[in-house]
Amino acid sequence: MSLVGLLGNILIAVFVPISILLYLVAGIAGMVAAPVAGWFAAPAFVLLYMLDAARAISWLPHAFAKNISLSVPAMIVMYIVAIAFTAALHFKRYPKTGIITDTD
Repeated sequence: MSLVGLLGNILIAVFVPISILLYLVAGIAGMVAAPVAGWFAAPAFVLLYMLDAARAISWLPHAFAKNISLSVPAMIVMYIVAIAFTAALHFKRYPKTGIITDTD
């Protein structure tokens, strides 16, 4: 179990969509205009940040705690709690407000 996983996700996961978009632009530019594709690929340095941040976080002391794990029943309970919490938020946000009327 990782003790710094949340920190890693906060620092890295937010840049995944940006990096995908930048690589898409670079790929299309490479197919359309190969001589200038390097200029379009230059902003893709986001991947370097992501790799460096992951390496730095993995070198932190106690980044991985040994002999700590979840049992299958505990994992199932956690999933049930997460689904119930999500459903409660959904039904609070979108309450059923339908009106039943008689059309006769």
